[in-house]
Amino acid sequence: MSEVKAGGGILDLIKEEAEKKAVAAPSSDNLSDLGQLIAQLERLKGELAEAENEVSRIKKEIVKLEQTDIPEVFNQAGNLASIKLEDGATVSVEDDLSVNVKKADELKLFKFLEEVGKKEIIKREFKIVFDRGQSTDAQEAKDKLIEDGLEFVEKETVHHSTLKSVVKKLRKEGVEFPAYVNLYEYKKTKVKR
Repeated sequence: MSEVKAGGGILDLIKEEAEKKAVAAPSSDNLSDLGQLIAQLERLKGELAEAENEVSRIKKEIVKLEQTDIPEVFNQAGNLASIKLEDGATVSVEDDLSVNVKKADELKLFKFLEEVGKKEIIKREFKIVFDRGQSTDAQEAKDKLIEDGLEFVEKETVHHSTLKSVVKKLRKEGVEFPAYVNLYEYKKTKVKR
């Protein structure tokens, strides 16, 4: 700390200390650098947005080629199943589908899967919160949850690939699906090298 000079008072001392601690205003060079950095940031954000739009466009073009254009050529050539290219790659067009169920309809889906004998594909997750000293209870948890009155959350899920596989099998067996199960059928091109 500074010493109080003769003729000066405590107010002068406080002012002097405050001036030492004050942050210097940015110089015009610093502001120029800052302006350049902000311009660079905005330019890069713009480039990123353009690149993301380009990726989106390319993905749409791939889907169009895989699901529309190439299957159409195969169909026009007499429903070709596959073709071998000069470079040794085999190209085939197969039936495929995607399955979507809204979150609000998941419980209905699980009930439906149980009704058609496919409950084994449902994954279940139990989450239990135990206080300190309840490690013994944790060991006995699943079988004793309701009996012991412990609070728990049960979560059921079906992996999308598993659901897709089961839906394909069930459709071959002639099983009709409820309206809340959205099926999108399409042809998909596969290239094997």
